[in-house]
Amino acid sequence: MNTEITKISDVKRFEGWVLYDDQCAVCTDLAARFAPVLRRRGLALAPLPGEAKTEMRVELADGRTFGGAHAVVFLAGRVWWAWPLVLLSKMPGAMPVLQRGYRWIAEHRHCVGGACKIAPSPVRNPVAEELLDDLLD
Repeated sequence: MNTEITKISDVKRFEGWVLYDDQCAVCTDLAARFAPVLRRRGLALAPLPGEAKTEMRVELADGRTFGGAHAVVFLAGRVWWAWPLVLLSKMPGAMPVLQRGYRWIAEHRHCVGGACKIAPSPVRNPVAEELLDDLLD
């Protein structure tokens, strides 16, 4: 696992931190891929502290904090080629969909080769289960 913290000296103007799950191969790979892009925009990378690593966070020097899909949209606003995601997030009803999508990805980020290392969310949808049972019968 890569637990190396981006050196603040590598950042021209320090704007804040992007905190990611360093126990997640997907998260670590994405952090490594986007480190140069984020560094050029004044953002340093570091592993999320503690045990509860449910979503990435952006913590800015001015005190603002973004988590999950809001963090992704914030970062997209800093990169010209990701601006379509920012525009999409402004559409009515889009942000809740992006949040659900982010949550689904976050819950399944440890699934590799079809085998999950962590248990899926215990939240159940009885209506969806009933519809699925009807379809399978």
